[in-house]
Amino acid sequence: MNEAPTYQKFIYITPFKTEVERVLSSVNRDFKQPDGDSAGETKLEDIKRLIADGENIVSTHSLFKRVDSEVIDLLEMENYILILDEVMDVIEQVKISKDDLKMLIQNKVIKVDKKGIVSWDQVDYQQGYFEKIRNLANSGNLMMYEDDASEPIAIYWTFPVETFKCFGEVFILTYMFNGQIQRAYFDLFGLNYNYKSVISTNEEYKLSSYIPYQEENRSHLKNLIKIYYSSPRDKIDINKIGKKHSSLRVSDLKEDTSYFSQPVKHRKTLNNITITCDAFIVSLILSFSKQNYCIHHIITIISYFQPFSLT
Repeated sequence: MNEAPTYQKFIYITPFKTEVERVLSSVNRDFKQPDGDSAGETKLEDIKRLIADGENIVSTHSLFKRVDSEVIDLLEMENYILILDEVMDVIEQVKISKDDLKMLIQNKVIKVDKKGIVSWDQVDYQQGYFEKIRNLANSGNLMMYEDDASEPIAIYWTFPVETFKCFGEVFILTYMFNGQIQRAYFDLFGLNYNYKSVISTNEEYKLSSYIPYQEENRSHLKNLIKIYYSSPRDKIDINKIGKKHSSLRVSDLKEDTSYFSQPVKHRKTLNNITITCDAFIVSLILSFSKQNYCIHHIITIISYFQPFSLT
């Protein structure tokens, strides 16, 4: 965002309020955060005003999930880039019993099309117990799940997929995207995406062609891994420190007071624990890097993890 042309507009969505504050204070362009006011204007109304004014916007997942048709219409008139920090909860089950679902269908209050989209058919219903169901159905974001006998099991709210289509580009920062619900959501609605990797060149990070984990160069990691082997001179085989089920629990270590009375041995054990943890960290990093970064002609999903060092 710091290097983008000044005319380019961004919407940055994050699950963390601390990240909102970081973007507001550290990015070299003027970002605005939607906020309610004493006059009764809600954050949703404020974000509509900010979009209409063409402002750079930073906000949270919880507010972004509340977008409605008016927000979508406003976004279609602007050329925003969306940066989504972490995947969203794009599908959520709505709390309602199976009996209530059957009753609503049998009394023709709701109907379900071939794609599972739920619509509200009772125009005279104004308010009451099913008001939330009516509002979700009228927004077109409600889907029914049925069993093999076509009996209703549950209904789910889905984030309006048209929202993603309103942006010139969408970057999603996450990892292991293949295992995320949002990946299945994209597949369900036919949104295309491609993986991209991030590389560091001259202390600058850039998107590059995706590198599958099978083709990653891991040779430099070998020098970061130390393996301890016991020798005949060792009185204790430190590799067996975690053999018992209760090993390294606080209560177990406190009981073994003789263990703490030998500082040299203790330090050696701790060193070995560090080495073992280093190898474990390497294993985690290799696992995390299996699904790196992704881009669609409008959607980019970027996987990342924190920098680390091994001793």
